[in-house]
Amino acid sequence: MIGVGASGYHAYHDGYGYISSALPNGIAKTEAHFNIELEYTSAYRCPVRNEFVSESENPFGSHHIHGPAVDFYTETREWTVSLKNRIYIWGLDNSVESRNYSAAEGNHNHLAWR
Repeated sequence: MIGVGASGYHAYHDGYGYISSALPNGIAKTEAHFNIELEYTSAYRCPVRNEFVSESENPFGSHHIHGPAVDFYTETREWTVSLKNRIYIWGLDNSVESRNYSAAEGNHNHLAWR
């Protein structure tokens, strides 16, 4: 899971990275709440990769660099706009950062925990 995404986000750090202890707990809580299995597209990113893929004004302050964030789809056939929106709204109350990316932005959700 860590740093290995469908787009090869691990390439700059050979698959090694840091994660927060909150990350696996947050993922488990999300999967249990929605009765889904997450398909990770990115977790830890090294600073070089994160700067390359980030649209943030401060890519070096990203939760992906510091270990508590994951980007994901779900492995359920119910991956709909409604489910994406429900995960996003739930994440606002149950994580420190929740984002819902459109199809043009990669069609995934992002959550981070502390």
